[in-house]
Amino acid sequence: MDAIIGGTGTENLIENFEPKKLITGFGEVDAYISDNLVFIPRHKASHKIPPDRINYKAELACLEQLKVSRIIGLYAVGSINDKILPGNWGIIDDFIDFSGRNLTFHDETVVHTDFSQPLDKELSNKIYQIGMESSLKPQCKSCTYIQTNGPRLETPKEINFFKTIGADVVGMTAASEIILAGELGIKTAAIAFSINPASGVSFGDSKTETVSFLNNEKQNELVETLYNIIIQTFKD
Repeated sequence: MDAIIGGTGTENLIENFEPKKLITGFGEVDAYISDNLVFIPRHKASHKIPPDRINYKAELACLEQLKVSRIIGLYAVGSINDKILPGNWGIIDDFIDFSGRNLTFHDETVVHTDFSQPLDKELSNKIYQIGMESSLKPQCKSCTYIQTNGPRLETPKEINFFKTIGADVVGMTAASEIILAGELGIKTAAIAFSINPASGVSFGDSKTETVSFLNNEKQNELVETLYNIIIQTFKD
């Protein structure tokens, strides 16, 4: 079985699935299932759970319980540089975690999980190749995501610092899911789609600078394109 995890802008995807509540050792999860595919809306269908209060352990334990072998995560981000401009997307291949969250299933034992290759290259390459044949091609196949705790957005000075240490996009959820999926040995790939410039960032386009978030129509079109790419990726 395969899984999609999505957040901001992806809630409408539940229309393609049947709801199912699952109980894990870490709590209850709202899962949506269709054939051999699971969709988890990380903020719930109503988008009422902020990123710092998501039950990431329950979310990933649920996918392990369903015997999911591959996950593709969809992440709305802010653009720190021009690797992924607002309204565009790319592949995450590494992350920096500044959230300070407890992100391990090994609370009572000492286990050092290897993250020298944080995301699955084969799955990521498939997404990129299929994306290159789509109506909206990926802007990059190698993007570094930095995770903050939220729910507040970052300051301009924080974003400037993140830029100096190699971050391309900023968000509040991806590293949490990637880390826990890695501990469970589930192959994972991650797509970043930009909905705004990060705080204090300008791309020299007055329209881009003044729009804080994509309008709903543009965002829905982008998510629908990415959903179709993911479906094709899992089929191949």
